[in-house]
Amino acid sequence: MLTSAECDAGDAMTRHVKDLARALHVPEPRVDNENVHIDRSGAKVLAEVAHEMRQPLSAALAALHTIRISRNDRFREHAYIVLDRQFQRLSHLLDDLTEVSRISLHGKRLHTLRLDLRTAIDEACDAIEPLLTEKRLRLETDLPAEAVWVEADWARLQQILSNLLHNAAKFTDSGGLLRVALTRDDREAVLTVTDNGRGIPPDLLDKVFKPFTTGNGGSACGLGIGLAVVRQLVELHHGRVRAISPGTSGGTDFEIRLPLMLDRRRTSSH
Repeated sequence: MLTSAECDAGDAMTRHVKDLARALHVPEPRVDNENVHIDRSGAKVLAEVAHEMRQPLSAALAALHTIRISRNDRFREHAYIVLDRQFQRLSHLLDDLTEVSRISLHGKRLHTLRLDLRTAIDEACDAIEPLLTEKRLRLETDLPAEAVWVEADWARLQQILSNLLHNAAKFTDSGGLLRVALTRDDREAVLTVTDNGRGIPPDLLDKVFKPFTTGNGGSACGLGIGLAVVRQLVELHHGRVRAISPGTSGGTDFEIRLPLMLDRRRTSSH
């Protein structure tokens, strides 16, 4: 029998799934004589979500099994690492699902402040280091010597950077290279996340920022929620984002442009 806490958690999940369905314009299931009828588009969404969650759940269950039956400390320690990593993947996925539904349904209020974009990039790169080590990927940064001031929501900016870096790492094979560059262009800060991974087919370049965009193994395959969140959050900051790729196996550039703020020290000297 379910506890009250488990029932509350189930109700909360049901509400979240309904919010997500409405945000993505997916018809809700119709119940008729205790039979559930799901629209074809709704079935596709559910299938995509289930597929994306199955791999980390399967890996987590395998790790739990190892912890339960193994007496080898080394095997158990590795299993704990795997378990932690898979729960982080699930948490990241659920965060993205929640974000895209909230923005689509209710809009998003940003808590902006004046910040140096270089600092945000440094923190995001530090946060993804364990994943890069696991996949044996290299990361290079090319940042200007002077501050690049923007008005942005720190948490949402971290989410943008995290999603782009996770996407690049996901679709770059072991031994590959990721690169983050920051420049100024007229009145905009230009942030570019580049990988030498699988690339994106030309016919998908305009679609990769839509939820549930899939491809043939390129940088657009998978659930696609992360890039949808990136676009929505960038546009809330009055910015633009685009994907650039020569095609499959050609790597990908994701370019973000955000309005610059003038350096107060410079403006006060004029």
